[in-house]
Amino acid sequence: MTVDTIIRAKDLVEEMQADRMGVGSVWEYTNTMSRKLLFAVFPLDQFCDIHESPYVDRPVRIWKDGLWIGKYKFMNEVE
Repeated sequence: MTVDTIIRAKDLVEEMQADRMGVGSVWEYTNTMSRKLLFAVFPLDQFCDIHESPYVDRPVRIWKDGLWIGKYKFMNEVE
């Protein structure tokens, strides 16, 4: 699922975890058509096709093994 803010991505991850749905990965990327920064959340049981998607530029993984990583690692402390 694609969302437009990191807050919505965080809320989606928390909702998925509450529903006992595993989160496989979360990515930050630029949409090549709109040039907007977007976030893609992939459930654990869904194939991550971020690198094959035609409108994705510069994807950066920001969630791995149950934790926010990179510049978003501070969110592991935020409730």
